[in-house]
Amino acid sequence: MLSARSVAWNGSLSFSATITNDGPSEARVAIDYSIGFRRANGAIHPRTFKLASRRIAPGESVVVDKTHSFRPISTRNHYPGEHVVTVQANGVVSGESRFVLSPDGTGSTPRSSR
Repeated sequence: MLSARSVAWNGSLSFSATITNDGPSEARVAIDYSIGFRRANGAIHPRTFKLASRRIAPGESVVVDKTHSFRPISTRNHYPGEHVVTVQANGVVSGESRFVLSPDGTGSTPRSSR
């Protein structure tokens, strides 16, 4: 679940996910998240980040929360447009959630004049 559908350049995106062990025994779960960053050419390229490692009892659910910052960093350029977030448990990917990164946080992206 995303905290917002639009994020400003220097803002951050908070999200949460519920992981449930439907198996008959305790499970050790590695939980990661991926952000599909929009590139300059419009393609989306995913980058995976470690989130948590948990032991989950049979029938138990855990909620994980994360806030990802979109502040400028030297190793990544951010481009406006739609981006994608997924959460995965032991490599099994959840459904994706989409959000828009925009200069003003309104969801509108600047149009280029050609």
